[in-house]
Amino acid sequence: MENAPSKGTKGIWIGVDLGTTNSTAAFYSPSKSKAKLIRLRAQFARKNHKLGRILPSAVKFVDGEVDAIGISALEQTKSDEKDETIDQVILTSVKRIWGMDPKQIRDELKSDPKFLECCPFETKIDDNVMIKVGTGKDDYVSPIDVAKILLTTIREEAESYFEREKEIAVGMETIQSEESIGSNHRVLNCVISVPAHFSRRRREAIVSVAREAGFKGHVSTIVESTAAAIAYGLFTSPVNNQEGNQRRIMVFDMGGGTTDVTICKMVQKDTDQDPSFQVLLTAGEKRLGGDDMDMKLVEYAIESLASKGKENYKITHDLRISCRKAKEELCGDGKDELPASKTEIQMDDQFVEISQEKFDELITDIVERASDLVDNALVQCECDASSIDEVILVGGATRTPPIRTMLQTKFKNELCYAIDPYAAVAQGAAIQAAIDSKLVPKHVLRNALMLDALPHPIGVLVGEGDNEQYVPILERGMTLPAMHYATFRLDDVRQKGVTIIAVEDVDEDLPLERIGEFTFLLHRLSDEEYIGLEKTGGRTVDIGMTVETSGKFIVSIFDENDPEHLKKKERYQEWKRNQNGTENEKKVYSLGKTVDKTRKSQSFAIEEVLLICACFTVFFIYVAVKMFFPNSEETSSIF
Repeated sequence: MENAPSKGTKGIWIGVDLGTTNSTAAFYSPSKSKAKLIRLRAQFARKNHKLGRILPSAVKFVDGEVDAIGISALEQTKSDEKDETIDQVILTSVKRIWGMDPKQIRDELKSDPKFLECCPFETKIDDNVMIKVGTGKDDYVSPIDVAKILLTTIREEAESYFEREKEIAVGMETIQSEESIGSNHRVLNCVISVPAHFSRRRREAIVSVAREAGFKGHVSTIVESTAAAIAYGLFTSPVNNQEGNQRRIMVFDMGGGTTDVTICKMVQKDTDQDPSFQVLLTAGEKRLGGDDMDMKLVEYAIESLASKGKENYKITHDLRISCRKAKEELCGDGKDELPASKTEIQMDDQFVEISQEKFDELITDIVERASDLVDNALVQCECDASSIDEVILVGGATRTPPIRTMLQTKFKNELCYAIDPYAAVAQGAAIQAAIDSKLVPKHVLRNALMLDALPHPIGVLVGEGDNEQYVPILERGMTLPAMHYATFRLDDVRQKGVTIIAVEDVDEDLPLERIGEFTFLLHRLSDEEYIGLEKTGGRTVDIGMTVETSGKFIVSIFDENDPEHLKKKERYQEWKRNQNGTENEKKVYSLGKTVDKTRKSQSFAIEEVLLICACFTVFFIYVAVKMFFPNSEETSSIF
């Protein structure tokens, strides 16, 4: 989560589940004390999907321009497909590459050459990542532009919903008296859910594009499975829990493109108090979801027809849609509608029959990967399956029978179907939005208050080439606000500053991802002090890192040779005592050549400032002379 709200933040607050396959939005209703889904009657839609509460994450382009969004983007007629005069492209599952730069995609392709094959669109990767949306040479959009289109639609439709339904939402009353706003239905604040594997850079890209989409107030992100746990927390009644009871809950969130697992702890110390929640671990697997099941069916259908001598079939939008429908029939709705024993995949005038048994066989590796994700999460959380009291299912792909069978086999208790798998993430994000707004009394939302955890380790990158070293400072799973430090020895006691390269360890199979560079000027010492430090082993500084509950990332430095820092020493030492002990406290790392690179730039920095000041001084003297002592030519030309 990012960007904590400031006082006086105006506008309605909503939660958004911006999914790979479908998107939903919700708001917290103060009058009903619950989160409700917003009906997104997209202006392009000819009919509602799930009564308008679910917006397919699809955008249709005709001649390179946006033509339809949501369900209508998926309603492509056969005549349109065969009419070569219509230049149209339907984009789905773009979330898989949101916020990724060319280097990240190339790194992904090195580890998985089929990475882009799962994306149902054509990409161009040079200086930027672009998606082809037409036959024209300029008919390209960036992946994040698609997110902007969807977020703009959600915001506009949410505003129409509040005006149409006369619902009362958090933040609505704060703008009723603002004449400059002009309406008390403006939706300006949101909390957007993201997969657990999203790096800080990808989260920041979502926050940035949400602002471009019209969310001008508070914008933050939350891990999807954590949002579902929050929704579950508000749903849970303290009456159901005994005094002193402690329960571990696992949220298994399998959507269209990703699968996330969150393990949290619920504690109730007193029967008169609401339970408290703490996230113990969040783990995620990219490219593991319903879209991957669809691709298994696509490949099976093409291979089946090829075996019959029909080898001219290609992967088309209609084929993907047909396979998705077949999957949904073979899975049922997870409630009343039972899975079909067999169904057909249509490819133009050809049909491929597929049975439930064959479907289960095709997705065996997907189920195994999901099982490994759960097992690894349990190991990292240092618990076993028997210690999990409840497993909550979230996401449309959890309707898949083999997935449910796998989970039922692992865990002793019945799986929890109490919350809507399609709505839980958006509802949890809406509850978090209500918490962030500070407009709803805490006691009202006490059940939903969740102590979140850090999804990825964060540290410092030092050295270059073969000498490059990653020094972790914030460990994965630390409860937010997460704070810690590491001690570094400077390469030269006389250097004027240090530059800290903060990195995030998002995936052990991929390079470390840079968060940014943070430069600090060091206090200038006397020659005697420098000589003393050289004799005693050099100069050290503590580099601290903090991720606040809002998601804000802070890098700080403590130099015991700086008088200004010493004034804050007592507070700093108290802060150090409050940190969880790690090996970083016992080691002293070298910043090495990372500092050497910055020393030169830092030494120039002061000289440049002095030069600029001198230039401004000369300029002002010149202007003053011209004003008070004009020459004769200028005087005569004026008169």
